[in-house]
Amino acid sequence: MHLVLVYNAQSGRGRGRAAATAATDHLRSRGHDVTSVQLSPALTQADLIERVRGAGALIAMGGDGTVSFAVGAAVAADVPIYHAPLGTENLFAREFQMRVDPEAIGRAVAGGRVRRIDLARCAGRQVLLVASFGPDAGVIHRLARARRGAISHGAYAGPILAELRELAFTRHKVTVDGTALECAEPSVVIVANCRQYAARLDPARDARMDDGLLDVVILPYRTRAGLMAWAPRLRFGPEALRRNILRLRGEHVRVEATDGPLVGQIDGEAMQPTTLAPGEAPPVHAQITIEPGVVPVLLP
Repeated sequence: MHLVLVYNAQSGRGRGRAAATAATDHLRSRGHDVTSVQLSPALTQADLIERVRGAGALIAMGGDGTVSFAVGAAVAADVPIYHAPLGTENLFAREFQMRVDPEAIGRAVAGGRVRRIDLARCAGRQVLLVASFGPDAGVIHRLARARRGAISHGAYAGPILAELRELAFTRHKVTVDGTALECAEPSVVIVANCRQYAARLDPARDARMDDGLLDVVILPYRTRAGLMAWAPRLRFGPEALRRNILRLRGEHVRVEATDGPLVGQIDGEAMQPTTLAPGEAPPVHAQITIEPGVVPVLLP
């Protein structure tokens, strides 16, 4: 079988290249023809699509950013994608219990089990896992401005503290399939295609990637302490401590910032440019729409 392995050399604290070599060697030893492709600024979606066409599977080795980049090629070429996790969170691999070791990848290829899942679109971009708006997206924007190469969990500490120190108490209006809900308090708005979330907070625990719906979760807060309290509530608290969560579900979602700029992130990457050009107005709304069953996934 012809396979394409796209990898991030910086993932896994620099282990990406060695892990890709090990996986490629193992798959070739089992009789597969493997094309190995390193992620780089020069690699475009069009380039990857051309390499993936006709392949039996696309293996994305790296973090969730690698999967988010590669999934467009999987959809365009209708080739099943497998995530070999080497990133900080690895939410996609966690959802499907995928592993990075070569033998696990080989078993998935040999098994050939494929499941089709949904993909969302927002601001002209793919949303495989989640789009969110508010302070958590603000952290992503701050990290993007300071990022120099690979990151770890520790890299988020500074951006989180800065976001809390300069917290914008932005309110949002959320419309799901024509039903509008305007939050009276500042909020974090999470539009999820997947139940997995950073640090295992998992606010959209009922989300499924194959139900043709987006799960919308709104976390209101009045103070910095109120915002910070959501983390332990989501991570460890019983359902009673999550009673103030607002939940909606639908196919079309519009999120609007009612008293400030809209700050968003998609699959762990800043939705908008982290800096605006002179005279450029910040966005105040975003539309997210689900596309059912367009992503073929190679199951472990």
